[in-house]
Amino acid sequence: MVLKKKIIVAISSCLVLIGALIGGYVCLSHNKPYFSIIVSSYNYGHYLPQTIESILKSSYDNFELIVVNDGSTDKTSFILKQYENHPKITIIEHENQGLSLSRNKAMKIAKGKYFWFVDADDWIDKQALQGLYDKTKETSPDIVSFYTSSVNEHGMFLGMGGYDLLPWKLENNVDNILTIDDLSVRDLKSYPVTSGKQIYRREFTLENKIEFPAKTLFEDDVFFFHHIFAGARISPFPKMLYYKRAHGGAITSDKGKHFDSYVRICQYIWERTHKYPQHEEKANQISSWYINGIRGKWRSLSQERKYKFYPDLLKFKEFIDAQENSSFWIEKRKDFNEFFNSPDTQRFKTQNEEKIDQ
Repeated sequence: MVLKKKIIVAISSCLVLIGALIGGYVCLSHNKPYFSIIVSSYNYGHYLPQTIESILKSSYDNFELIVVNDGSTDKTSFILKQYENHPKITIIEHENQGLSLSRNKAMKIAKGKYFWFVDADDWIDKQALQGLYDKTKETSPDIVSFYTSSVNEHGMFLGMGGYDLLPWKLENNVDNILTIDDLSVRDLKSYPVTSGKQIYRREFTLENKIEFPAKTLFEDDVFFFHHIFAGARISPFPKMLYYKRAHGGAITSDKGKHFDSYVRICQYIWERTHKYPQHEEKANQISSWYINGIRGKWRSLSQERKYKFYPDLLKFKEFIDAQENSSFWIEKRKDFNEFFNSPDTQRFKTQNEEKIDQ
């Protein structure tokens, strides 16, 4: 009888212990955020409160918000001081390093299942996180892409342009998971690559060592296409989830100002898409599309900017000349050199380069 009681007590103790362990696991699982929302701000203190509050007021609450103050000289630090004790917010402050390095730093400490990179002058829909959770909880896609809408400085909705929508192939496969094998080059060219317009599964990003390219603009293009060519599984979600503020202070509002960044991006696109030889033909076509864009962007520059950016054009010529003698590069070299050696381009040589030529 005594032995029976001891056995019963032992079993009860084991059950209590197992229950505690399970409860602890459930608690830990619940405490781990599902979304890691990353916001990097450089002198966007005027817009930042609306961005942060739109996230904090989400109907779905299992998220963390990482805000990076990228060396701002405005009131960004003062605004973030008001949120420093908020349980959902982590604040990183450092000297100005650029958007890419700020995002990369935040990714290293993020714990969520999905990254969402929200610009510091934009905001999200209140139901966005709940909708994205419902969309991802069963199939765990690597990318979910959705609709956005532009809003002007006065809060007036400007409607949805072509870049706010999804490629035709995605619009007609909302219940399916797609990969690069399902997408044509035309689909890829029309894809809205901006990071705010999709979420990325953290594990896939880290496993494939995908980061934003440092110290350049158009970083979203490289980040997106690296995921696609690495085999990311895409889930279309044609819902309006993100609101983008249209204003003259936006980083890329003056495209011509950033010709040097575009030239660097052409090189990054080539290097990252060609890591995957099984998709070489599509990688060639996407790279060619970007490289061909250099000529048009150059022609749109003012004479002053052509003088300024000529060294960047020269560096890209050196990059092209250093590539292997494949049929792709033979053709690209021929086309690019014809443009580069034209009188209209060569007259913008810098004085320094003219001295080197003498």
